[in-house]
Amino acid sequence: EVGTQKLFSQETKVKGNVALAVPVQQFVESCLQQTAEEGLNQVSRQGGYYRPPDGSLLFFDDQLPYYYEDNQQKIIQKEDAQQELESYLSNELPHCLSGLETFAQQGFELINRSLTVYVDYGDTTTVELRYPLEIKQEETSASLEKFAYSMDVNIPRFMKVSQQLVDSFVDSSGYLCLTCIDEWADEQNMIVD
Repeated sequence: EVGTQKLFSQETKVKGNVALAVPVQQFVESCLQQTAEEGLNQVSRQGGYYRPPDGSLLFFDDQLPYYYEDNQQKIIQKEDAQQELESYLSNELPHCLSGLETFAQQGFELINRSLTVYVDYGDTTTVELRYPLEIKQEETSASLEKFAYSMDVNIPRFMKVSQQLVDSFVDSSGYLCLTCIDEWADEQNMIVD
């Protein structure tokens, strides 16, 4: 489950009539939050992948990649993992954002352009959505462009423990030190179930 979250409403720059923009802004931020959390949960369950590599192991509904196979380490790199979540969001956000159509029934005219998503895995996971929107209602107008959301999930810590696991496996000729897993998790302030 995702840790504490923070919407960066202050990051969203409103041009024009702020009161007109607020309900649309809140809707987009809600979509961003929901889709980012679902996406992070999915890629986390699948070893950092939205679309795991061929040959991954099917485990219930998830595809689990091999991090070590045929004497090769195959741990996903941070930049690739960020791109995987970006791909998830680029594919899934439009489904949620299609709900903006309800604003047309309330007399709003919305003109949107293509969306672009950026993910940064650092001490927290930050998602930035660039989605230019023009909002019109009668003689009033406003525009929005950038939305951001942050989750208190430090993906590089998980990647470090994954690397330690693979290194231990390689160094021990295919054996895995189970007590080491708890030690590494403790060092990274993580819980292993």
